[in-house]
Amino acid sequence: ILMNYGGIYLDNDVFVLNPLTEFLKFEMTIAWDEGESIGNQILIASKNARFLKLWLKSYKYYDSSRWYYNAGQLPTSSILESNPHLVNRVKERFGVSCCGVINYIFEKNIDLKRWQYNPPEEIYEKDVWLLNTTFGQMARSVLKI
Repeated sequence: ILMNYGGIYLDNDVFVLNPLTEFLKFEMTIAWDEGESIGNQILIASKNARFLKLWLKSYKYYDSSRWYYNAGQLPTSSILESNPHLVNRVKERFGVSCCGVINYIFEKNIDLKRWQYNPPEEIYEKDVWLLNTTFGQMARSVLKI
């Protein structure tokens, strides 16, 4: 769809906090933190973006045994490291850099048995207005629209 029409792709777990319109002026915008592979949770592209064409072609080297190889590692090393001009590089703002923090919190601070066997309580719309949590803030921002 992006190749044929252009537009914005979002993973189904992305919560957009600010407008993405500032990125529409670029041929292709992608998350790419310093020293890391690209992140593909948010892709903003013009129709026939050159990077998308090359990225799609790189799938002829598909390797199902390596997680994130074709989605991030290969296009970064084989395309973007030598052609960074093909994309508008967004560092830190698209949520890629927080993954290490999330993994640390999850690995160090969650009692898995409690998490696995005690599902969260149901939250109703009326309760969201009182939640003093990040989720509460996110939910209220959506409900205010």
